[in-house]
Amino acid sequence: VFSNVTGREYPFKHGSTTANKENANVIVDTLSKHITSPVEFIKQVRSMYAAGARVFVEFGPRRALAKFAESILGDKDIVTIAVNATGPKGADSEVQLRDAVVQLAVCGVSLGKGFDKWALRNIH
Repeated sequence: VFSNVTGREYPFKHGSTTANKENANVIVDTLSKHITSPVEFIKQVRSMYAAGARVFVEFGPRRALAKFAESILGDKDIVTIAVNATGPKGADSEVQLRDAVVQLAVCGVSLGKGFDKWALRNIH
């Protein structure tokens, strides 16, 4: 998880309870600054790319942040997916979410078991 305030990853270590307790105050302090601080979106997108992010998903109207991420990273090999963007007339949010899931699957992103209640089940 990356911070809009610092543009960097939050200090969280998988499997390390001690380190996470020590970083809890830093995380709480950073989250509280979200309300009053400018957004470091350029730094955040570049940090995410440097950490290996190649698929960027936006939930919101007009694809504004997806387009911004594309312009920040220029000709880098990324995929942006916008959900709830202003789309064709009559396109509801469920259809857009399903479309995004298909795009994520094509990109090789695993959404975990149980995400799609209509997925084929092993009947044996």
